[in-house]
Formats: sequence, C-alpha cells, structure tokens
Amino acid sequence: MKKVFKKIAAVGASVLMAGFTAGIAAAASFPAPFVQDGVADVAIVYGTGEGVSSVDAAQAANIQTTLGESMPSDGSTVISGDSYKFEKTSTKFHLGDTITGVISSDLDDDQLPGLLADGTYIDDDNDEFDYTQKITMAASQLTMFDDNDYAQDAPTVGFKFAANADVLTYTLEFSEEPLIADLPTTTMRILGKDYYVLAATSTKLTLLDSAEDTILAEGETQTINVDGNTYTVSIGFISDTEVKLTVNGENTNSLGETETYKLSDGTYLGVKDILYTAKDTGVSKVEFSIGKGKLVLENGQEIKM
Repeated sequence: MKKVFKKIAAVGASVLMAGFTAGIAAAASFPAPFVQDGVADVAIVYGTGEGVSSVDAAQAANIQTTLGESMPSDGSTVISGDSYKFEKTSTKFHLGDTITGVISSDLDDDQLPGLLADGTYIDDDNDEFDYTQKITMAASQLTMFDDNDYAQDAPTVGFKFAANADVLTYTLEFSEEPLIADLPTTTMRILGKDYYVLAATSTKLTLLDSAEDTILAEGETQTINVDGNTYTVSIGFISDTEVKLTVNGENTNSLGETETYKLSDGTYLGVKDILYTAKDTGVSKVEFSIGKGKLVLENGQEIKM
C-alpha cells in the first residue's frame, strides 16, 4: 500500500504549490480535497539543509500517515455502481498467472447484479423471451513489462494487451430466438441500459439510445425535456408512409417508420410509428423518440456509435 500511495501522490506533485490561500481553505475539510472517495492526489514536500528544522520532516511524515489512513484499508479504490474484484479469498494473483486461472467462470448477475441482470424481452407481437448476459474475460497474463508509452523507464507489473486484442467478450443470449421482423419498435435492455430497436436485419441492428418517447397529434405542439435540453415539436406534414416534424424551428427530412434524423445539436429523432387517419374521419398521429445517440451493431464490423 505504501508504494501505491507514493506513486499516486507523485502524479499531483504540483498541486501543493497552489498557494497559501488554497492551503487554508483545504485545511477546513482535511483530508479532502487531498483524498476524496479513497483516491489520493497530493505530494508531501519539505525542505532540508542548513536553517531547516528537523521538525519539518517529522510533520511531513505525520501528514502522509494521516492521508494514508484515509485510503481504503486494502489499498483499493472506492468505485460506485456495479464492480467486481478479480480475486478469491484463497487465491491471489502471482506473476505469470492469468485472469482466467484465478477466476475460471464467466461473470454474470452473481458478480454484477445490475449490469448483467437476467431479464425478459418483449417483441412487437408481445411474445416474451427470457435472456441472460455474461462477460468472458480474455486469458491475459500478469507479467512485468517495460513500455515507455505507458511509463517512461519504469518497469510495470500488470496485464498488458496488444493493440486490437480482445480484452473481454460480452454475450446476450435468448432462451428462444425472437423473429427478426418482430424486433423493430421494441425496447431491448443491454448492459443495464434501455435501447429502442429502430431497424433489424439478420446481420444488423440499429438501436436508438432512447431517452423520451412521445405520441404527437397533428395540429398540436409538445415540449419535451431530454437530459436537461428542451425540444418543442410539431408535425409539419404527415401521410400514411411519411412524416415531417419541426423541432425547435428545425424541419426534419421526410421520415418513414424506423428512420432517424440527426438534429443540429447531435440528438437523434427516430420515428417509431405513423398513425395516419384520413382527414374526414379523425386526427393523424406520430410516435417518435428523441435520444442522445444511435448505436449500430453489424455482424463482423466495428460498433458504430
């Protein structure tokens, strides 16, 4: 732990030079801001030589001891949300060990109950499909290596991955395979996050990071809040196959069902369903979603976000 603390402390060596005023303010909340959430960001600096009291060194040591006591007792970092430590009580890592040699099983909802929770997917026909999620780690080896791009002239003990090498494999597996045609316009939960399935083929899924779903009637205006941003939306044109929307004064292209339009602020608007009604019998409506981004999963290709 002592070596880890010193290494972390060296990163913030310039922090202590901020001035007397900053030092007075920090003293009121000591050990913060030098240690926050179990992480240290500070260097202990003291003088030596003629005219310098030996008490300085002693007090510097006392400060470092106090800061060290504020770190987690096992030397780990405090992490919020789901996390998993690759360690067993009876089996620690030794030089030359692989991750899968210490943790032989895949990670699932036993290790990451929120991120990898089992669930039930409901398709467009309201059929239910149970699914599981897992992460399989690559069999990387704990070694000592020297990489100047990582640490200049400093041998490091750790797991080193070559460029483009697999680090882990994530799998979502259905108990029964849903029909591709029944995937669009549904919501699929992946790694603890809901995605709207905009389009699907046997080799490609287009997902919208859906933040807000809305049904808008022709002739009305709705104001929608998405992640602190406000969008005022109305229908400019609608037919049985296409719709044009006006968002904060910006007109979209003509959009069919499952098509998207990227707004000027980078947000995506996706049309889920066009509920067209002849003018002499009723009011037409459109169901759409505004989300922060689009995710394209294509077989054998890099993920596009």
